[in-house]
This record gives sequence, structure tokens and C-alpha cells, in this order.
Amino acid sequence: MMFSICSGPRAAACVLAVGLGSSVALGAVGSLSSPSELIVGGNWVNTGYVVSYEVTQNGNGTWHYEYSLRTISGGGLTPNTSHFIIQLSQNINPQTDLFNFAGPIADIEYGTFGPSAGNPGFPTGESIFGMKINTTSGVADFSFDSVRAPMWGDFYAKGANDFAYNSDLGVFVANADDYLSPALGAFGQPLNKILVPDTVIPAPGAAALLGLGGLLAARRRR
Repeated sequence: MMFSICSGPRAAACVLAVGLGSSVALGAVGSLSSPSELIVGGNWVNTGYVVSYEVTQNGNGTWHYEYSLRTISGGGLTPNTSHFIIQLSQNINPQTDLFNFAGPIADIEYGTFGPSAGNPGFPTGESIFGMKINTTSGVADFSFDSVRAPMWGDFYAKGANDFAYNSDLGVFVANADDYLSPALGAFGQPLNKILVPDTVIPAPGAAALLGLGGLLAARRRR
């Protein structure tokens, strides 16, 4: 059986616990789309833009992250994505905390990224500490595993002079570690964020749901 908690219209996140055994493994799926939830420039304005994510927990307790970049109709983007930046915790160790990368990946950089000639349209005065996935041509689907549980964070993508990023990039998230609930700002306002790797310690809400294991007899579906 599938147990799901859907968390609201913005960020369209649903938390999943799926039954195949005696323990619970969690997951969350969601998406952001233009024009209401993303800032988009170039040809991507005309085709529309959707960033989708799915985060599931592996049987060994690590986490599996998947991201997909598409047009509103579900087709491939033109121009292709040249790089994709997602936020990470400042204390992350890429050598041990991130692994099993898959997708059209040329190479990966880690650091702080912001406005520059290589990041057209990046909001002035903002930055993302995280990883920059430089891509090869092809469908923009990426995945990796991590020891880090999810948090709400930011992303930025570029293709030629086209760009896309979440409309609340840089806005403080009051409940960043609580991926069982929609992302909220300091005044309780809903925010447009995606799930990204954060901490090795489960969020309090996640720990509570994990305690339902005996009742749900659930396990991860993927």
C-alpha cells in the first residue's frame, strides 16, 4: 500500500511511505513550474519550464535524489541545459556525502555560485552554495545518492542564454529541514523551493513518521 501526505499547492510536494516490509522508508515528490513558481528567461519562456524532483530513502538509510528539467508539455528543452546548480549544506563533504551520480554529466563543481556572465539572469545580490552539474547534450535527468537527508533549497539552470530558477531563491526558509511540510518563510508565507541534500540527522517530522513503521508496515517503492 502507499501512504501519502500531500503538502499543498506550491512546490506540489507529497511525502510517501510505501509498504513492502516491516520498516518505513520515506520519500517526497514535487515540482515547480513557470510562470508562477519559476523565473525563466530566453526561449524557455515560450516553451514553459518545469523542474521536478523525487527523493526516496534507500534500504540502507541513505537517500536517492532525482531531478528532471522539462518544458511544460514534458518535452526536452531547447536549448539544452548546459549546467544545473542545486543548493547544499555548507558543511557537506562531496567526497563522502554524495555518490552514484547518473545522467548527462560532464563534470561537477562545488562552491558558491552567483551572478556572472556564465549565469545569465541570476538574481543580483543572491548566491547559492552547492554543486554545479555541467551537462552533456541529452535529456536533462539527473540522479545521485547521499547520506544527507533533504531540506528545502534553491536551484538555478542555464542553457545558452536561457535560464530558470525558483522565484524565492535566497529567501530564508523557517522550516528548511521539515520536508514533510511545504516550505515556509519567516512570516509563514509559502515559498517556492525544491528538496536538496542537507543534514545526516533526520528532521523531527521525519523521525515521527518513521515511528509509524509498525502500523504502516511500509517500505520504499523504488
